[in-house]
Amino acid sequence: MTWFTVPLKAFTLMSGEPTVFSSSDDGTRTFCPRCGTPLTFSSRRATDEIDVTTASLDEPANLPPKIDIFVGSKLPWVVLDEDLPSFPGERLA
Repeated sequence: MTWFTVPLKAFTLMSGEPTVFSSSDDGTRTFCPRCGTPLTFSSRRATDEIDVTTASLDEPANLPPKIDIFVGSKLPWVVLDEDLPSFPGERLA
């Protein structure tokens, strides 16, 4: 899944009220209550930012990936763009 991160202060949900799910001790996820589309992830370790699913945008093609993370656990059939920086786990700073 492709995500992008924005400062929490810059994030605005345009309409509706998402379903909130505490997925772990570290974070909370939101979903569309009508169709189940994943929308966001908020981490308790980074309270000033929010991760948003690129596929939930009206124009997702306008926000291409810049890096690949967690490639150490990718499925063998996933093909990554060799020109993008990649990280085996989470990119820290």
